[in-house]
This record gives sequence, structure tokens and C-alpha cells, in this order.
Amino acid sequence: MADKTIRELSEELGVSKQRIQQVVDNLPTSKKPQKINNRYVINIDIQKEIKKNIQKSKNESNKENNKFGDKKTTSENDYLSVITMQLKEKDKQIEQLQKLLEQQQILTLQANKKVERLEMDKEDQED
Repeated sequence: MADKTIRELSEELGVSKQRIQQVVDNLPTSKKPQKINNRYVINIDIQKEIKKNIQKSKNESNKENNKFGDKKTTSENDYLSVITMQLKEKDKQIEQLQKLLEQQQILTLQANKKVERLEMDKEDQED
């Protein structure tokens, strides 16, 4: 391993240059890399320190994600069950509305027939 720039180290570790810069900024003054021509030159010891810090933060992030991942799954399952129940309820309501509509149509048809009969009876009485 040779001295590397922030860019080279970020490519090697698969993290952004900004992440490397954050780690460098948080290093104690005694471990900060030298700046040469407006670029940090990171020696092997500092590279190891940066890698250790990044790995530590990745592990912590994974632990957090695992913690919330279980809750998220439970939350998603709860959400899905609520939505499923709501859909079933809506289906029942739609069926009820369809029955009511059919009944209304039947009543309207019967009323129209009665009106026609009454009109026919009236015409027959007038003749």
C-alpha cells in the first residue's frame, strides 16, 4: 500500500469522497494527513484508521437497519392487514349498494306499471 489521495481511497473503499473527508475531519490532529498541492496525501497508517472508522460506522448502520428492519416488516404487515380488511369492508358495501340499486329499479318498474294501468283504467272509464 502506498500513499493515496482521498479520491483513490474512496474508490478503493466504495464510499464517497465526502465520507472520507468526514472521517479525515474527525481524526485527531496527530493523525490528520498532510496536504500537498491542495490535496490530502494519506499514508498507510491513516488509511488503516480511516478504513477502521468507516467499517465501524457501516457496522453500526447495519445494526440500526436490522433493528428497524424487523419493525418495518411488522409495520408493513400491519398496514397490509388493515388495507385488506378495508377492502373486504368496501366489497361488502358495494354488494349492499348493488342490491339496493336492484331493489330501487324493481320498485320504479312496478310503480311505472301501476301508473300505466291507472292511465289505462282512466281512459277506459272516460270512453
